[in-house]
Amino acid sequence: MPIEATLSNAHQFAKSGEHWRSREILRSSLANYSYDRRLLVALVDTCSAMGDRLEAGRWLLTYVDDPTDSQRELIDLFVDRHRAAGYHTLLSQFPVALRPRTLDDSPRFLRSILVQLDAPHTLRSDPCTKGFVASDWVLVIGCAAASIAVGLCALVGLVAIANWVFRQS
Repeated sequence: MPIEATLSNAHQFAKSGEHWRSREILRSSLANYSYDRRLLVALVDTCSAMGDRLEAGRWLLTYVDDPTDSQRELIDLFVDRHRAAGYHTLLSQFPVALRPRTLDDSPRFLRSILVQLDAPHTLRSDPCTKGFVASDWVLVIGCAAASIAVGLCALVGLVAIANWVFRQS
C-alpha cells in the first residue's frame, strides 16, 4: 500500500476518534516506509491527540532538528525517562530502521543528546564488518546456539529413526 493510502487510512481512524487504531497503523508502517517524515509527523500528532506525551516525544526525537518549546517539553519527558540508563537504552526505544548508525546519521537535536550521554561516534555497526558492538555479538551467538540446537535435534531424530528401522528388520 502506498504511504499516501496508509496516511489517509490512519487519518480516517483518527478523525472518527479511533486514535489507538490510527497509531497502530502508523507504527506498523514504520517497517515498510522506514524513515518517512510524514509518517513520523502523523504518529506524533496521533500520540498527542491520545494524550500520550511520552510517546509523542519519542517519535519527535527521531526527526526534529530544532524543536519548538512545546516539542522540547515532549522530548524532555521521553529523554528524562531513559537518561540515567545511557544512550544504548535511549536508542533501543526506536525501531531498528530509525536507529542511527553514527552520530552524523541522527537529527541535530538527537545528536546533541547523545553527545551529552557520552555516546561514541559509531553507535552500531554492521554485523558483516569488524567492530561489533555487544548487541551484535549477542545476536550472532544466539543464532549460532539456535543452529546448534536444531542440528542436535536432527541428529537425535536420525539416530532414533535408524534404531527403529534396525529393530524392525
